[in-house]
Amino acid sequence: MTLILALLSTSCTLPSLAFAQDLSPKADAAPEDGAKAETPAAPAQPTLSADLRPAYLAGQPILVRLTVENTSEQPLSFPDLSLRPWLVYFEVLDAKGKKATYHNTTPAADPGKTWTLPSRSRKQVLMEMPQSATLKTGSYTLNLRVEDPAGTVKLSSHSFNIEPVKPSAGVVHYEPLGLERTGHQVAWTQKSAQGFDVYLEQTDAAEPRRVLGQYFVMHSETDADPILSLALPSARWDRYVYWQRDDRSVQVSRLQGAGQPTSSRLVQLPYPKVELLGRGATDKQGDLHLPIWIPAPKGSGGELIVLSLRDRGQRSYRSLAKYDSQPTWIETGIDSGGNLRLVFPNQGHLDQYTIVSSTQLPGAGKRLLQAEDGKQALAARYTVLEPSEGRPGGLALFVLLEEPEGQVSGQWFALDGSPLGSIAALTLGEGRISDVLPLGYDDYAVLVTRPDGQLSVLQPAQAELQAKPQANSTLVGDADTLWLRSVVSSKGPTLSTKLR
Repeated sequence: MTLILALLSTSCTLPSLAFAQDLSPKADAAPEDGAKAETPAAPAQPTLSADLRPAYLAGQPILVRLTVENTSEQPLSFPDLSLRPWLVYFEVLDAKGKKATYHNTTPAADPGKTWTLPSRSRKQVLMEMPQSATLKTGSYTLNLRVEDPAGTVKLSSHSFNIEPVKPSAGVVHYEPLGLERTGHQVAWTQKSAQGFDVYLEQTDAAEPRRVLGQYFVMHSETDADPILSLALPSARWDRYVYWQRDDRSVQVSRLQGAGQPTSSRLVQLPYPKVELLGRGATDKQGDLHLPIWIPAPKGSGGELIVLSLRDRGQRSYRSLAKYDSQPTWIETGIDSGGNLRLVFPNQGHLDQYTIVSSTQLPGAGKRLLQAEDGKQALAARYTVLEPSEGRPGGLALFVLLEEPEGQVSGQWFALDGSPLGSIAALTLGEGRISDVLPLGYDDYAVLVTRPDGQLSVLQPAQAELQAKPQANSTLVGDADTLWLRSVVSSKGPTLSTKLR
């Protein structure tokens, strides 16, 4: 049966692609003798529209949002499609003209429920087209109609393609907080015949190979390299997907729940050139905070700022500091208050800044490590530590430090910058550090890309693990289970390999 996913309020934003049909009945024809006849005014009727896209993913259900709108000055009624989905018929024709019609099973007794639409209001319902996940790749035409007992309503024919999954971009991010309710989420881009489509993949928290859904975010005429903003667990379905459009602008799209339409805007920045750094964060108020590097007109220096985009459209530019060169890496986190935390190396030092979401103040900085200490910070991760005997729990910072003779070690810091403890060193060998994953107070894992492209996973007091080369791979897991995840085009959009 067709699944009714949601009945939305009148304040939702519709996607730009919509097909509408005026339901007003036609006036009676004039008498044959040519005499003028007084034709009574046709009663006002609601209008019906459906958001339909030019491309859908093979193996995924097609979700269609139906909107019934009253544009008149008087209350109107229409069948309640959330309670009577069998009134909606999906007629699909393939490229050879073969036709199939799908609809919900009609019950023995129709309850006859209707919507009452006040003036200038609308109702929306999100429906799954039955058996749409079984459609093969190719071109199709959809004729959608509603069998209203008062008369059949037909929408204009719509052409669409079913396309195989072939990601062109996407990044697996480490999520430091609980995944039980939202699972793993990855924003990725699909190249289609008419531009680029951005999706959000949701997979099971315990079994990342089990896909729970592929949710459409937005269509873009230009290529997109999407970043999924950090958020507290309670706001995972109310955060942002964003990417840099050109030297001076950033495309920002806000998620509004699984399968919901998103609001999107292009943000133009008042600088000749900008570059996104690290990963932005969404606070409790739904505001987005983006770390941005502004290069100096000459030389390698520049300024690090945070662009804060308020939910109602306001923006502010919050300065951190000016530097002689761009930081080689930057790690971001979000604390329990929804504040953005940033840590990055600065001429051998290690600095941390905090952007308090409820104010417009510049970032407050603190030096965690001095260059004179002789230990360079190679990477860092904000994560949640479980409380243990004599040690507090909560959000903390793990830093991977360079040691003599090709070794590295771990150092824990509280959010206020005070040291919490160290973790034993390990030998990396040849290669570059691709990722680091803290696994509690006493353990961590380092992903190393060897000169031949092979991947090695190293842990203190553990045997080295080997993995096949994958671009932009990320470690996820805990002390018991370890996964290697990446976005790939051959088996996409994500590939998850269980390491132990």
